[in-house]
Amino acid sequence: MRNCTVPAGKALLFPLIANECSYAENPNLKSPSQLIDCAKSADNNLKYLQLSIDGVAIPYMEKYRITSTQLFNFTFGKDNIAGAPPGPTSGAFDGWFAYVKPLSPGNHIIRFSGASVTATQTGQPNYAVDATYHITVG
Repeated sequence: MRNCTVPAGKALLFPLIANECSYAENPNLKSPSQLIDCAKSADNNLKYLQLSIDGVAIPYMEKYRITSTQLFNFTFGKDNIAGAPPGPTSGAFDGWFAYVKPLSPGNHIIRFSGASVTATQTGQPNYAVDATYHITVG
């Protein structure tokens, strides 16, 4: 469970389930198209995706998949979660994102979950997310 305060009038954009792939993590990949395919590969086996706002389910979240068409630059810090060497790199992303119009002042709950399950012989990780945000808009 996470607690957040959001200024009134601000919309929210956040990933529900997403994957990135970079040259730092995958030095065997040599082109932007290979990085994009890498980012998409773990997400190609989406098993479920759910989003609710204040207990109301938002349908058809599967149609909100976004894949980068160009690489973006970023820097891995020391001891990062990806196990990549620290320093600058380029990468691609793929995933499902939610855009939420500004919520009314007060307290809200946003909950989302999803899972992508790949065959173990592919070497791609299975992963899942289940998050609850308690949002205070003020």
